Amino acid sequence: MKKILINLFLFFIVFKLLMYHSLIQQDILTATNLFITKVFPSLFPFFIISDLLINYNMVTYINRIFTPITKYVFHLNPNTAYILFMSMLSGCPSSSKYTSELYEKGLINDIDANKVIMFSHFCNPLFILSMVPNKSLLVLFCHYISNFIIAFILRNYHISNTSSIIKQNEVKPFVITLTNSIQKTMNTIFLILGITIVFFVIANLFYQVPLLKYILELSQGIYYLNMANISQKASLIFITMLLSFGGFSIHMQVYGILSKIKVRYLPYLIARIIHAIISGLLVFILY
Repeated sequence: MKKILINLFLFFIVFKLLMYHSLIQQDILTATNLFITKVFPSLFPFFIISDLLINYNMVTYINRIFTPITKYVFHLNPNTAYILFMSMLSGCPSSSKYTSELYEKGLINDIDANKVIMFSHFCNPLFILSMVPNKSLLVLFCHYISNFIIAFILRNYHISNTSSIIKQNEVKPFVITLTNSIQKTMNTIFLILGITIVFFVIANLFYQVPLLKYILELSQGIYYLNMANISQKASLIFITMLLSFGGFSIHMQVYGILSKIKVRYLPYLIARIIHAIISGLLVFILY
């Protein structure tokens, strides 16, 4: 039955593609332009820098600075401090990339990865400031602080037994390391771009369904919420909730990145729902 439904859905998509091919081509160009101007500049440099930091052992020093918070407040593996720190700067879905990289390096195990991925979903601060015209700092604060509330609530969930920071292996020459970092980053960037375009097009194909146009693709959903005929307070609440949930495009990106390692998607999904509720309540209270 599941395969039949999937096939019917795909046939419907093909029909839509044939009927509205010119509009879809425009959607693809719009999504690509949005990605290049908004997403790529914020993700690409951080992905390169983060990979270089990991390979040149700088992650060890970052973790030592934040160990009192990660270990004693959130009961996390000290090595996860790097994931939280870099995710706050670069935005989603970078947390899944950093988690995957540290897991592959042996710096965290599957339990640590499953825990930290639940509250390291941060949207890029520049993205929030540019996409939210009013009260953007309030949205940014509520979006960030709600993640730490979740981390505190889950501090006794799978308490890490690792108390020391693991040293990394000997690094390769800089030219080789930089080339590998660029190659890995571009693979991830193209995955994100492809998923963004697909969900952007699907959202426009099903524009008659009100809910889908908001939750499928994050930037598109924020645009529609800014244009919606509702009060500013309601608009900010829904935008903050959408940022915290992430949209299904980002969920697919996270799922694609985490599929390479032993990290479950379900805890991430549940945490995003809780994140959306808490952040929305904070905006409602603080507005």
